[in-house]
Amino acid sequence: DELAAWDDSSLNVGVPCGAASGIVVLDVDSPEAQALIDSWSLPATPCVTTARGRHYYFRHPGFAVGNSVRLAGTKLDIRGDGGYVVGVGSLHESGAIYEWEVSPDDVAFADIPPIVLDQLKAKRVPSTTRKAVGREPGASIGYPHGVAGALASAQRDATIKIAEALDGERNDMLFSAGVRLASMVAAASAEWDGFADCLRDAAKSTGLEEVEIDRTLASCWKSGSENPDPFIATARKWVYLSKPNGFYHLESREMLDVAAFNNTHMKMLAKGKFGEYLLRNDLIERMHDFVYEPQSPEGVIERDGLELLNTYRASGIEVTEGDASPFEEFLSYLVPDEDERSHLLKMIAWTVRHPGQKLRHALLFRSEHQGIGKTMLTEIWAELLGTHNVRKSTTEEITGQYQGFIMNAQLVVLEELNLGAGMRDYNRLKELISNDIVSVNEKYQPIRNWRNVASFVMLTNLEVPLQIEASDRRIFFIDSPALPRDGEYYADFAAWWQENLGVIKWYLGDVDLNGFRPAEPPPMTLAKQELIADSRTDLARDVGLEIARVKVCSSGTS
Repeated sequence: DELAAWDDSSLNVGVPCGAASGIVVLDVDSPEAQALIDSWSLPATPCVTTARGRHYYFRHPGFAVGNSVRLAGTKLDIRGDGGYVVGVGSLHESGAIYEWEVSPDDVAFADIPPIVLDQLKAKRVPSTTRKAVGREPGASIGYPHGVAGALASAQRDATIKIAEALDGERNDMLFSAGVRLASMVAAASAEWDGFADCLRDAAKSTGLEEVEIDRTLASCWKSGSENPDPFIATARKWVYLSKPNGFYHLESREMLDVAAFNNTHMKMLAKGKFGEYLLRNDLIERMHDFVYEPQSPEGVIERDGLELLNTYRASGIEVTEGDASPFEEFLSYLVPDEDERSHLLKMIAWTVRHPGQKLRHALLFRSEHQGIGKTMLTEIWAELLGTHNVRKSTTEEITGQYQGFIMNAQLVVLEELNLGAGMRDYNRLKELISNDIVSVNEKYQPIRNWRNVASFVMLTNLEVPLQIEASDRRIFFIDSPALPRDGEYYADFAAWWQENLGVIKWYLGDVDLNGFRPAEPPPMTLAKQELIADSRTDLARDVGLEIARVKVCSSGTS
């Protein structure tokens, strides 16, 4: 009687899919999806014409086949265990009738082609997870395998909870499980769409309406992305380096030993063993060590079978052709001597065009007056190289016992240089300027030999900021006669260069570097000659005066 009542009604026909009925249906819902299907050369199998495409019926393979949408990025869905399709004889709201194009009376159900199963398998593994598992040398860090596993596990748990939810509780369960998953996905910076598709399939199989599902999933992402999982979010900011046995912070480039890392994050776990927890559960990227190599691929590189983190990152500034005259005028006012300005331009252009190839002479830039634009020049230089590749330092740090400042730097800028009297600090500075390898001593870390790619710029207002030898080969000294301009000029110029870094980079790309020798001594300047004269020690001056007095006396006696 119930079946007869159904037959007499205007209800459509639903065909359950999955192991219970022994069928799986491929739902083609757009011309693009049909073109893809046609390229696959599917075997002959029963097929139904629908309002917007076709349903291809296949024999259930005997193992679990879930439901999925948008296979291969098109409107191509698959309906398997727990799913259903609208059957032959049904009337679509557009007026189209579902009809057999190929009837099961004419052809038997074909097995699912391997290419369809491959597409379903690919859909089940989010693209970001696959990239993390198959990371190539030089690729950027995604997230470690443990995070990929945690995401997959959370996705699986969410779909099970949704499927097992009681009628009337399913949408609430979709929201609560979805928010938790979205929180983890957001923390991993993974793509939400693939995970949302899996939740959508699970929810549709329980009978929830698609409009309701989409609205709930949007709320899930909004709530979850605003509150990313703290464990994953924290872990992604660090990598563990096995050689120094420490945790390296990717943004600040700070290294912490295991004890210091645990103490820093002791609120994350009750027992304060956060580092061990991340390592045990593979929630943090592991590498052998870090390097700073501007001429190597960014991110992770492989050498001798070991993974190394290359901490160099390019500036990202694109060359833009344009009018660089404001920069030329600024530099001309700052350095009016044409020869000095020409060499300075070549120094800047060399470092920008040859990252990782150091200058073996440093720029010492002095002015009697403050506020003429020396610091602004170094800011422009830093932006062109990438501020993360430039280290601002001090005289105290340069002369101190730790040299970690040189480890991730293409350019070191010393503001207010004042090395005082004596040659000891000058000789130490010469080694940093010229040597390819330097011994670096960092806090809490063993001394290591480090490849030195840093060039040096030193600013000062002092008349004698350091003492140098008469035979010095490492200092290019400019003493600017410029006077400060009004504040409006500097404000306008700052606004211009911040918007036109690509133009300045284009301008530097045309600087003629023929004849420029970064490893050879720089040109002698009048300012340097005077500095050499002023660098004579009091004893040398006294001895010189005494010699002159003796010569005078001897001359008088004779």
